[in-house]
Amino acid sequence: MAVKVSITPNADHLLVKVAGEVRTVEDVVSYTTVFRPEAVRLGLRRVLLDYVDARFSLDYYDLREVAEIGVRKDFPQLGLRIAVVCRTEDLDRHRLFETIAANRSIVYRVFTAPDKALAWLLAS
Repeated sequence: MAVKVSITPNADHLLVKVAGEVRTVEDVVSYTTVFRPEAVRLGLRRVLLDYVDARFSLDYYDLREVAEIGVRKDFPQLGLRIAVVCRTEDLDRHRLFETIAANRSIVYRVFTAPDKALAWLLAS
C-alpha cells in the first residue's frame, strides 16, 4: 500500500495525516517535502503529524538518514515544532527518532494521545 498524505491548515498549526505503510526514507521525504514548504508558505511553525493510520517500519539507519535530510532541508533553522501521534505498536520506533531528531536540534515530540500532542504543540 502506498503512503497517502492529507494536509489541513488550521489557524495555529498544520495537520498532516499519513496513512499506509511507511517503509523507506523516500516515503518520508515524499511527504515532508510537501508539508515543510506549505508550513513556511502559511507562516505556521507548528505541525501535528498524525501516523495513527500508518504502519511505520524504518530501522535505525533509515531514521538517522531521515534526520540528516531534515537538517539539510533546514528544519532546525525554520523553528518547526512537530508533534507526532502514532499507534502504540510504533511508539518505540518514533521515540527512537525523537532522540535522533533532538540530537540534530529538530523539535519533534511523540504521543499516542492526540489531545496531549495538540496541547504540547500549542503550548508556548
